Amino acid sequence: MKQATIAPDFRFRVILEITADWQFWVRENGAIEYVSTESERISGYPREDILTGKVRLRDYVHPEDYPMIRARYQSAIEGKEGHDIEFRVHRKDGGTRWGSLSFVPVRDEAGRSFGFRGSIRDITDRKEAELLVQRERDTLGKVVSSIGAGLLLVDRSQRIIWYNSVIESRFGPLDGNRGKICYETFKDRTTACKACPVIRAFEGGCDARAEHPGVTLPGGEVRDFLNIATPLRGLDGSFDQCLELILDVTESRAIKAERKKLREELFQSQKMEAVGTLAGGIAHEFNNLLTGILGFTSLLQMQAGPESPNGKSLGMIDKSARRAAELTGQLLGFARKGTRNVQEMCLNEIVALVLSIVRHTFDRAIAIREDMSRELWAMEGDPGQIEQVLFNLCINARDAMPSGGTLTVRTCNDEVLSTRSVLTGTLAPGRWVSLTVQDTGTGIAPSVRERIFEPFFTTKEPGKGTGMGLSVVYGIVQSHGGAIDVDSAPGSGTTFLVYFPAKTS
Repeated sequence: MKQATIAPDFRFRVILEITADWQFWVRENGAIEYVSTESERISGYPREDILTGKVRLRDYVHPEDYPMIRARYQSAIEGKEGHDIEFRVHRKDGGTRWGSLSFVPVRDEAGRSFGFRGSIRDITDRKEAELLVQRERDTLGKVVSSIGAGLLLVDRSQRIIWYNSVIESRFGPLDGNRGKICYETFKDRTTACKACPVIRAFEGGCDARAEHPGVTLPGGEVRDFLNIATPLRGLDGSFDQCLELILDVTESRAIKAERKKLREELFQSQKMEAVGTLAGGIAHEFNNLLTGILGFTSLLQMQAGPESPNGKSLGMIDKSARRAAELTGQLLGFARKGTRNVQEMCLNEIVALVLSIVRHTFDRAIAIREDMSRELWAMEGDPGQIEQVLFNLCINARDAMPSGGTLTVRTCNDEVLSTRSVLTGTLAPGRWVSLTVQDTGTGIAPSVRERIFEPFFTTKEPGKGTGMGLSVVYGIVQSHGGAIDVDSAPGSGTTFLVYFPAKTS
């Protein structure tokens, strides 16, 4: 049986039609010679409409991409090639697909031009996947930037691969630091940081962390950081990269330190309150005993008469009992259980009275200086107890300067705008009257500073102090709603700052 002859143009069309691309051939005069049926699936327009020119280039190319594609077609007519030109196909149903255009000139054996042939490949699925990846990348970038912490990616040599905008804001663009050693770039070191979490993460194959306090940033600011390194597995299963999370913990460390300080202040306040309650109870019981001792001593002295050989002994008993009574009075003052004569007063008048006595009784090797505010706010309190506060502080300063020095007493107004911590508590915002007593003496060691207001605590030799002076000061100031701060160091003198609430108008 004779085999049928297949025409060359039919064979050509069969080969083109089985491809998944939109094939076409355009003559040098712009007339369309051939369009494959795949054009219908991609554009939605009938193939015959495109072939006959009823549907033109402007109809199926997205308006924003049309100028670019029109210029490419013109260059193709001029005999130039083009490959992988991406554009959006505007479908007949209003939808959009992505196409990749490629074309080459068509010439005969003599080199004469017959226009150009080309193809449009549907790349919609690939573009949508790329857009999805880009959206996910953008979302990840926003998440990474929004966490407010630094993220750093390094390799085993600790060379910088990538970092986020938080680090970029402090150390410059990534392009300028990519490939550099992290500790050289961020710490200006020639060797790895001590206890580097990245090194430990690579070695252990698990998360590692390290604290880096006091890091100086390029602008001179000093911050505290917590670094957490996580090793990342490569395709071969080994750890070849490490992601480091860098948290700025400066504020949180400061808050923790402040909380610790407040806990210590609360503990100290509770301890002093408990000691005050105990001291008050003991003082009352002691007073009852002393009343009996003084009463019977006085009765025996009257019975014995002035010529009695026991008169001297009875006098010593009476003197010791009265000294003990004074001590119990101080204890009651510390415990804030004594009576007070509260009235409006000016602290400057108290200072002037006390210093007039101090100048006549203190050793002349101690220079007395005063600096009193002329417009000092009024306050309310017991003048006698405030005098006792200043006397005790001055005596404490005198004892701290056995070889002489300078005692300075100062008063001033202090308007507190935000809560201020002091040794014995806190100062609430408001108006305060401050009393400063400063000496140039031996100073107070930090370990002693925390105990100076405890009853009977003293660093003086036996017989040279009861340890009640500053306790009484503490009790009186607390009873007046005030607070005390102390600034001192061994060999640098001591400054007591006493705050009293100013009288409200």
